[in-house]
Amino acid sequence: MLTRKDLYNYGARVFYVGYCDAEALLNGCDRIGANGGVYGWNWSAYRPAHDIIINTGYRNMTGEDARRVTRDYEKQAREIFNN
Repeated sequence: MLTRKDLYNYGARVFYVGYCDAEALLNGCDRIGANGGVYGWNWSAYRPAHDIIINTGYRNMTGEDARRVTRDYEKQAREIFNN
């Protein structure tokens, strides 16, 4: 189980998006871990590039908010994925 601090120990920039807000973009990326608590699963972390970590989930996420940036790309990726 990963902690928020663990994400920064990778030495990469950390971003977050909501649950399923980057599902198509992260398709094919390996999950490096997840976080959970009293209420169950909180988030999962992905490393799509050596200097970027994206965590996606419901609560207790950390990093810079990337939803505004990923919104358009996610839409395009879904169209490609669905075709």
